[in-house]
Formats: sequence, structure tokens, C-alpha cells
Amino acid sequence: MSCMNNVKSNKEYDLKLINDYLDVFSQINNWSNHGCTFELNCMQKNGQSFSNVLDNMFSDFDDVQLEISQIDDIKYFLIKELENWFFEFQRNSEYVSDSDYEKDNIIYIVRKICFTLANETTRKEFLNKFVLLLIGTVRPKKSYKLDVITKSYYACVSLDIIFENEDEIYNLHLSIDD
Repeated sequence: MSCMNNVKSNKEYDLKLINDYLDVFSQINNWSNHGCTFELNCMQKNGQSFSNVLDNMFSDFDDVQLEISQIDDIKYFLIKELENWFFEFQRNSEYVSDSDYEKDNIIYIVRKICFTLANETTRKEFLNKFVLLLIGTVRPKKSYKLDVITKSYYACVSLDIIFENEDEIYNLHLSIDD
């Protein structure tokens, strides 16, 4: 196996891993009162301009307007934004309760601990690892926040982050769908 094949297979593995993480966090947040879609999509430039690739990404919408603003500190931006999207459901899940009951003159204490990633240290560790994996995989030369404006339905609320490198353009799409 050549080095290039190994690099390609590692990148494919990392892209799958990133999308698996995104899927898990969308499923966790589906327990709120709405559905979520979190995904990372890639398009090859194949010699096309940045704007042509974006037009192709959104070709399903005939009335779309794309507003683009460059992101200077992508790591900071991602950590701040992803914390809000990934942990929306978890924010209200910090719940620990104790109850006791007596049976045969023995007092039993039952501790109920709900699954939570609401611990700040856990959130920061996960977000840092995820963001480093994401940035290391997509290798952005430039990053943008994309606002999608259309008369058609796109999403109730969305955040699209575009990563551009020499050969590819990635769209990190986070949305609330209902």
C-alpha cells in the first residue's frame, strides 16, 4: 500500500468517524421537542471556482441566496457554536436524586443519575478533540459561515460552516428540522 493510499484511507475513516459523531449528537438532541440533522458533506473542486462549487451544493434550490462571511479563528468559532448545538438537550439533564425506602428494617438508598455530558470539563474535552479531528481532516485554508436564504424550506434553524482547501469544499451542516 502506498503512502497516498494510506492517507486516503485514513481521511475516509476520519470523515466517517466525524459523521458518526455528528449523527450521535443529532440523535441525543432529537430527545428535545424537535429533530436535528448534523452532517459533514464534501465536494471536489475539480478545477471549479469556489462559488461554482457552492452553487452546485445548493442546486436543489432554484431561489437560493448564499451570504458568506469569513471566519478568522475557526477553532474558537467551532468550539463556541458546537457547544450550543451538541449539548442543547444535555443542558437540562444535570439531575441527581436520592431516595430511600425501608424494607425489613433496612433502609435502602436509591441513587438516580441521568446520563449527562453536561459537565463542563467533559464538554470542553470532547469539543477540543472533535474540533481538532475535524480541522485536521478537512485541512481548511479558509473557513466561512454560510447563511442560506431561500423561499423554499431549508431548515427551521441552521448553521452551515464551509471549509475550503486546495482540492475540496466541505459543508458542516447543523439544523433543526421541525
